[in-house]
Amino acid sequence: MTDDQTTDSGSGSLAPGGSSKTWWFAAAIGGAALIIAVFVAMRSSPAGPATTAPEATGAQASEPAQARSPSAPAEVLDRLLTSAQEREAAGERSRAVAILRDGVRTYPGDRELRLAFAELLARDGNPEGAYEQLSSAIELGVTDAETQLAAGVMAAQAGRDDLAIEHLFAARTAEPENAEVALRLGIAQLRQGQLDEAQASLVLAGTIEPDRALVWGTLAEVALRANQPSLSAQHAKRARELDPDRLAWRLIGARALKRDTRPEEALDLLVGLPNEDRFRPEVIRLIGECLGMLGRPGEAAALYAEASERDPASVELAREAAIWIDRVGDPEGARIFAERAAAMGDEVAQDMLERLGG
Repeated sequence: MTDDQTTDSGSGSLAPGGSSKTWWFAAAIGGAALIIAVFVAMRSSPAGPATTAPEATGAQASEPAQARSPSAPAEVLDRLLTSAQEREAAGERSRAVAILRDGVRTYPGDRELRLAFAELLARDGNPEGAYEQLSSAIELGVTDAETQLAAGVMAAQAGRDDLAIEHLFAARTAEPENAEVALRLGIAQLRQGQLDEAQASLVLAGTIEPDRALVWGTLAEVALRANQPSLSAQHAKRARELDPDRLAWRLIGARALKRDTRPEEALDLLVGLPNEDRFRPEVIRLIGECLGMLGRPGEAAALYAEASERDPASVELAREAAIWIDRVGDPEGARIFAERAAAMGDEVAQDMLERLGG
């Protein structure tokens, strides 16, 4: 299974004592716009003695005292979960959500009900709500690594990397050899700017699971942000070897090589891309910078002009085309693209037109 592959589990398994496994996509870590597919195994916790719950922090601290009330009777829990599953299978997910929401309000101390509701909310595209239910379940004593991992992923998707790190640390303590936990922790730490910590987590993930491109691609981003471009290029190369079709790894590698004053090598990673990738703004920008470093502004001007013609609604492409064309001494050609950008409200292009007499 690669990082690009996902499995849609449909309505999943909400039956008591059952198990549901869902694939969720998590968003990127910025910079190179990495697309990250994350496997999170969410399983209902069987009834039984709860482990010691950690002290409530963050979102958990606001959980009402009645959360420690008795769980739902077995027959009621079975009816709620079965009903929600049937509604979702019938395409009535909003009704399924309402059923479980009412159930949680009535039985706020039921751990299995909260886990099932979290799973449903995650499938419904509500990471904030899913995290609230997971953190409540954790407060109630569900502290296994899978639940902590799920809470960490949902917190990250909700924009709370600080909380994600707390849960992922707990998951790593419970399962220190879990590569997914180490990877997710490294990503959250990277987004928080904790570069040393992120590197340590990702190196651990790579030690456990060395053939995962996402680990090395993320390590490349960490090294680049730490101003270690040569190391970043090495990590990006490893990622490309494992996953040669992923554009992100080429972009990170090219950025690292450019930063390492190796623009020709950076260009080699980009110029052969198919047009649908080659004319992405982030790719064109990087190619243009490398061509500028190599003293080839005419090629950059031609590239931006072609890109702007392909996408005339892009103010950035029109502005950059005007700048590069003006740089090679073609004021009339520059005016064409400056007018296009100025018409879309670009102030730089407007200033250029005034200077060019347009």
